[in-house]
Amino acid sequence: MFLKSVRIKGVSIPFRKLPRPISPEEVEEITIRIRSGETREDDLDRIILGHLRLSISIAAKYAKCLKEDHHILVAGAFYGVVWAVNKAKEKLIDNNMTGWIVSNVNRFVYEEYKKNRPKKAPSKRKSYTYDQSPEFEIQEIIDKICKSDTDKEIMTLRMQGFKDKEIASKLKRSKIWIAVSRKKIKQRFKQLNE
Repeated sequence: MFLKSVRIKGVSIPFRKLPRPISPEEVEEITIRIRSGETREDDLDRIILGHLRLSISIAAKYAKCLKEDHHILVAGAFYGVVWAVNKAKEKLIDNNMTGWIVSNVNRFVYEEYKKNRPKKAPSKRKSYTYDQSPEFEIQEIIDKICKSDTDKEIMTLRMQGFKDKEIASKLKRSKIWIAVSRKKIKQRFKQLNE
């Protein structure tokens, strides 16, 4: 049975014919030979070709999150299979070659995914610029935008790092009342800067 193409996000990506998957018994037999250093000429090729379908399915899972460049993920998956098989003799601890290959394919595909995933758009958070000229002192600004002593006290406590709930308990007012007062102060500050 051969795999002619794979569908990723509704797009059929053609491949040359891939051989049948490798049986677990065959994997174990070849793995023992690889670890002992008695590999035959075609052992590495058989392991690599036998795991290509698996690597394509792993790449397809990551491709769902990518808009394009699916071939890069498949290339990363193939590279992961080849790398895992070539490093198996020195790095494989047990005879679980398929698990070793899967973990490395995931690693290489994820690295390709990270390089090619869409970047997040910068946030549209509004930033305020403050006049740095010496003619405006903070206290003068507070005096201009605060109409009552309570407003000044709210601003002073806020500058000291108190939250609305703490300010409300100190001034014996409700948290909502403090929030509304701060909103009015903020509006006056924006009008002052315009």
